[in-house]
Amino acid sequence: MFADLLPWLLLGLLSLTTLGLGTWLLVGRQRGARHAPRSHGDRSAGGRVGPLAEAPLEPHPQTPYLPASPARYDRESTYDREPRRQPEPALDHDQGRHHQERPVFPAMPPEERALTFSESSGYSDPGGRSMARIDMQAPDSGAPPPLPRRPALGSSFPRSPSPRPTAMIHGQVREAGGGVIAGASLTLIDLAGGQIGRGATASDGSYSLPVPSAGSYFLIARARAHHPQASTVTVAEQPVSLAIVLTGLAELSGLVRVADSDEPVPSALVTLLDMRGEVIDSTSADLHGRYRFAELVGGSYTLAASASPFRPAARLVTVSDSGPTVQDIELSAGAYLRGTALGGRDLRPVQDARVTLLDAEGNVVGVVRTDASGEYMFNDVPEGHYTLQATGYPPVTANLQVFSGRKHEHDVELRHPED
Repeated sequence: MFADLLPWLLLGLLSLTTLGLGTWLLVGRQRGARHAPRSHGDRSAGGRVGPLAEAPLEPHPQTPYLPASPARYDRESTYDREPRRQPEPALDHDQGRHHQERPVFPAMPPEERALTFSESSGYSDPGGRSMARIDMQAPDSGAPPPLPRRPALGSSFPRSPSPRPTAMIHGQVREAGGGVIAGASLTLIDLAGGQIGRGATASDGSYSLPVPSAGSYFLIARARAHHPQASTVTVAEQPVSLAIVLTGLAELSGLVRVADSDEPVPSALVTLLDMRGEVIDSTSADLHGRYRFAELVGGSYTLAASASPFRPAARLVTVSDSGPTVQDIELSAGAYLRGTALGGRDLRPVQDARVTLLDAEGNVVGVVRTDASGEYMFNDVPEGHYTLQATGYPPVTANLQVFSGRKHEHDVELRHPED
């Protein structure tokens, strides 16, 4: 049986010997290739050998020598075209895998590569002429232009000159009676009729309009229920103040007459007041008792009239925004109250007696003194119930000392407290 197994044992031993010899040869070859000196075309980073590293780069024999000039060249007309060599897969000894070798000069013919390599490395041709640097400009790619540089730290951006200050027209718009006009429109035009600016008054009637330059302008002001007004203003470099008075479009007129009759009261004094009690205007009625107020602003007013020997009268009147408003006012003839102050047993007239007239509520209606004949009179007394008080001089008190056997004199002075 041992004789039958011997051939198989010998065959296995021979196989093991052959396998060990092959492994030793393969390992030795790899070590020799790793420690072998590298050529100048090998890459220092990874020990890769490219197709351009197997032979030194030399200028192409048909490459012309160009003088140093910044002018561009025509690649297709100057150099001969050669088919581009495709890189071959190379073994990466460090990573243990194949990779695609990237060409050193992609998309460039051999003549241009040689010329560029000799220019960058300082090579010269055998005749001693230096290789010229060729102005290579990339074609227009359509990329956006670069952004502007930011100023260095500490520098400032250029500033535009500040605008020249403009002149100014300011003021206030008022009514003829002195009241302010809010919301009035103002338009500034030049002498040629062109509009320069517009504005409106504030709640206090004030306004302010800028003027582009010095000169003469027209300022037009207008407001509701008022007559518009145009003013000429000359502007210099300093602000100009201009007050504007606008008159109204309304009118109030009427007749002053005696109450309960058509008899006019000539020369009666008629006064017009606003709702604040401010006097707007006053006038006198003519011989026919007529009065008239012009250039008023629509609104509510108080109309008052007075004339002697009539009692004064007042009434509320509403004036329309435009056009005439007619309102008559009547004056009532007051009562006359007269009499004589008498005193003593013989009822002599008392001169300089004080007479006071009080109404039903105790209010003083009037105070008079009797004349030399002891008479007094109250004019324009309204109808009603009254109280009449008449008094002489108030009592006078004096402190005296009298001595026996002597003659003494002392005068008494009587007078009213208001004297």
